[in-house]
Amino acid sequence: VGPAASTGTTVVWSRCDEGASNLPLWPWASGLRDLIDGRDPDEVEALLDADRGALASFVPGLTDTTPLTRDDPSERYQAFDSTMRVLRRLADRAPVIWAIEDLHWADAASREMAVFIARRLADVPILLVITARDHDLDHPTIAELIQVPMTTHLALGHLDVDGVVELVQVARPDVGDDLARSVGRALHDRTGGNPFFALQLLDVADADDPLG
Repeated sequence: VGPAASTGTTVVWSRCDEGASNLPLWPWASGLRDLIDGRDPDEVEALLDADRGALASFVPGLTDTTPLTRDDPSERYQAFDSTMRVLRRLADRAPVIWAIEDLHWADAASREMAVFIARRLADVPILLVITARDHDLDHPTIAELIQVPMTTHLALGHLDVDGVVELVQVARPDVGDDLARSVGRALHDRTGGNPFFALQLLDVADADDPLG
């Protein structure tokens, strides 16, 4: 996703942290905030247009407005629809990629918006990339998301030794090839090729003696 920005594609990256279920529409709110920050006021006005009020109910800093009510379906629909309209305006200028990590931690409204947006992407140059843990795929909303037409579900298995070595090279580009191969083999032995655990170990490893 990262290199796409160099081609002129608009890239939005947001994530859901454990406990994010207490924050209504947080991955969408934080992504929209990132899109707005740093833009010229006139550009922001054109991007938001008549949807500013609906977006302000869950995006910090837009205007003073009544916060989104979790249990009001009409308010949720308005928030979903306004977000989709903003994405269409963005996509009129350049392709858009929006990546959301760990959707399983998100609140119910955020998962519902993911389904809403995904169902409306057939005619616009927008790619929605979502990650979730394997054992959360049977959650009703996430399962519904997987069934949306044009959705591609990629099950990510464990990496082989070469895959872990490549992961080390990407995460630590300053490490030489010989050390990357040595560290990669050690990480694979310790983690069985689980990329999350491999990166966690790599993050805390000492640069001179990576795995002790």
